[in-house]
Amino acid sequence: MKILGIMSGSFLDGIDLALCEFEKEKSGIKSKILKADTIKYSDEW
Repeated sequence: MKILGIMSGSFLDGIDLALCEFEKEKSGIKSKILKADTIKYSDEW
């Protein structure tokens, strides 16, 4: 299962994105960050 997490931090300087993949295994849940980035807000915002 792939999940895209999106949040704006407390400083409100941009949006943080993380694309993660989760797999169920016998020993638990395996997770992996596929891509992560921050998109800065413009100065006008």
